Amino acid sequence: MPELPDAFVLARSMDQALPGRAIAGVVVNQPKCLNRPEEEFRQAVIGRAFRRVWPRGKWVLADLDRHWTLAFNLGMGGEVRLHGPDEVADPKRERVVLRLDDGAQLWAHFWWFGHVHLLPLGDLSAHPQLARLGPEPLADDFT
Repeated sequence: MPELPDAFVLARSMDQALPGRAIAGVVVNQPKCLNRPEEEFRQAVIGRAFRRVWPRGKWVLADLDRHWTLAFNLGMGGEVRLHGPDEVADPKRERVVLRLDDGAQLWAHFWWFGHVHLLPLGDLSAHPQLARLGPEPLADDFT
């Protein structure tokens, strides 16, 4: 099961690789991991560019350029990885695949209880699990 430091490392890695890249396509192999209907999710994220990626608890949040934040939770185990354009995702393994405008692909794989949720940008209170989180224990202002 990924722990808090794992979410921080993943967020930092994603923040180094994704800002400025736009989502050109979406493949959803497990609609249950979304918090919105698949077509609504797809329409909301296609054409949007990543602005920043940051951790919040065990969630990895990716702010997009207009109105939305993608919230990744690895659940009981999983990973989010960047792959090249020629690699082929296994639909039985990869729950969500985001194809980027440069051809790269972001694969979200969860073994159990993982999520890719869509939230209004800047409004974590709109998400029941994120709204309940306490202070960020690895933040500079936490004492």
